[in-house]
This record gives sequence, C-alpha cells and structure tokens, in this order.
Amino acid sequence: MTYEHLLLLNQIEDPSLKASCNRHLRTTYLKAMSSICDFRVLEDALPFAPIIAAASTILGRKDWLQTRERSDPRKFPLVRAIARHLDRAAQAPSLLRAFLV
Repeated sequence: MTYEHLLLLNQIEDPSLKASCNRHLRTTYLKAMSSICDFRVLEDALPFAPIIAAASTILGRKDWLQTRERSDPRKFPLVRAIARHLDRAAQAPSLLRAFLV
C-alpha cells in the first residue's frame, strides 16, 4: 500500500519524467523492502498494490460507512475519486496477468 500511495503523490505532468521518477521509486522501494521480504515475492505482489491501496483507503475511513457522514456531499468527490482509482486498478493489465500466474 505504501508504494502505491507514494506513486499517487507524484503529480509531475510530463509523462516521461513522471515514468522515470516512478521507476526510480519502484527500484528504491523494492531494494529497501527486500531486506525484510523476498525480492521475488515483492515483485509478484506489486500488481496488486493499486487495488489494495484503494480498498484500504476506503476501509480506513470506515466512519463514513457507519455514521451520517456517508451522506455528507462534501465527501462525494473524494469517494468518487477513490472509486475511479479502484475501477482502473481492477482493470489494469498487470493485475489481470498476475491473476493468471
């Protein structure tokens, strides 16, 4: 989840620069995490990161679901953004390939 949340913070508009930064972040993240987890397991898990991150964002705000806040129209834009991210993540070719392995 942390890796995916870091990627979401990358607001660089230039696509090639953004991709380069994301690749560097991926390499740095995998290297740091490989000291506590098998590198191959980490690589295999990365396609699942976007969908898990979106789901954890929703579940982390469970108060929205359990109180009157769920009807607060000020929350709707964020909820829609999370839902769109979850939908894109669920349709990502890398995730679909990971399920076939």
